[in-house]
Amino acid sequence: MRRSYTCLNKDVQFKSATTQRRRVIERAREAEARIKESLRSARKVALAVDEWSARSLKFAFLAIKAYWIDDDFKHHEELLSFPAITGDHSGENMARYMQMTIDDFEIGDKIIAITTDNASSNATLCRAVLVVTILTLANYES
Repeated sequence: MRRSYTCLNKDVQFKSATTQRRRVIERAREAEARIKESLRSARKVALAVDEWSARSLKFAFLAIKAYWIDDDFKHHEELLSFPAITGDHSGENMARYMQMTIDDFEIGDKIIAITTDNASSNATLCRAVLVVTILTLANYES
């Protein structure tokens, strides 16, 4: 591949895979910091959750998006997390991943809604997140 490009343009500079990986990680951290900063001023946050799986390939992902309006009435919509799910695809297991995201972005006391599709495991997911959120708020207020 490099040879093909250098035949077309001898001035092409290729970065190593390590350099490219480092740059992607740096940009992801910068984006996460920007989102966290914006969420600090959010009064309420709505979440949308969706799971994608390919049982034949034995992998699944959980997308967790946040929606909020800032003090200037600007609408924000960001993907907070897209973890690969290990273990079963139960609501309890997915709630674990969701709770880690909620804790990481410090939005447990700001959630006003969780939107999901009609998968049966989502009701369990929402109940599990609600219980943890209520317990967290009870500890926070005491």
